Amino acid sequence: MKRVQYGDGKALLDLGCGDGRDAEFFLAHGFTVTAVDLADEAIRSLQERFPKIKAVCTDLRDVHFPDAAFDVIYAHLSLHYFDDATTRTLFRTVHRMLRSGGYFFVKCKSIKDPLFMQGDKVGEDMYRHGDTNPMTRHFFSEGYMCDLLAEFSEKEIRSSTAKYDGKESAFVDGVARK
Repeated sequence: MKRVQYGDGKALLDLGCGDGRDAEFFLAHGFTVTAVDLADEAIRSLQERFPKIKAVCTDLRDVHFPDAAFDVIYAHLSLHYFDDATTRTLFRTVHRMLRSGGYFFVKCKSIKDPLFMQGDKVGEDMYRHGDTNPMTRHFFSEGYMCDLLAEFSEKEIRSSTAKYDGKESAFVDGVARK
């Protein structure tokens, strides 16, 4: 798969942008950025710091942009919080919103992550854990990611490990082209 060229005003959607660090990076590299997150305070802060970024406060399940609206869609650790049916719907929505030839970059927690099977099982490869602020995560295998990206014409999937929030973590990374 050829590499994505930076910027030149290409439309990029950052799904689950959090504090906007990645959105800021993409803006600095010439992309026209739309950033979505559920955290109202994070979205307000992002809008204040970077008025050129279109920041939208909404649940990812409620993202409604036109067909073929984006050249690139980026989802860094934001699509592993949903059950299988919702996850599949989100991946179909991403495919619909991408232009032909557009790229989708996605990273999710892996079934090889130390948190996998920790806490209460709430679904297939889904666990809720934590005492004060419980969190539910859907852990991905490479095969599951491949299945989710089936509609794309090209895809690369790999496993990776890194320290994240100071802890060893395992991920499944996907790059797909429509």
